[in-house]
Amino acid sequence: GVLFSHKIHSTWAKCSLCHPKIFKPELGANRVKMIEIKEGKGCGSCHGSVAFAPSDCLRCHNQTKENLPKDVLINAAGASAPAK
Repeated sequence: GVLFSHKIHSTWAKCSLCHPKIFKPELGANRVKMIEIKEGKGCGSCHGSVAFAPSDCLRCHNQTKENLPKDVLINAAGASAPAK
């Protein structure tokens, strides 16, 4: 699984770099797909150009369900984004 660290990302960049142009600022409102990242969308807006390449799989895909930190927020696969 992927464990996204908002704290690490917000240390390197201002919120306005990603929100709201690339990502909606609501938990669960953003579906991230590898094909879109490879097309330069979403996370691919930076990863592959100014940040490590998306082909470095284990940089993001490094967590098992058994190894998740306590109280981590999980957006279950297949769950739809909140209705507007």
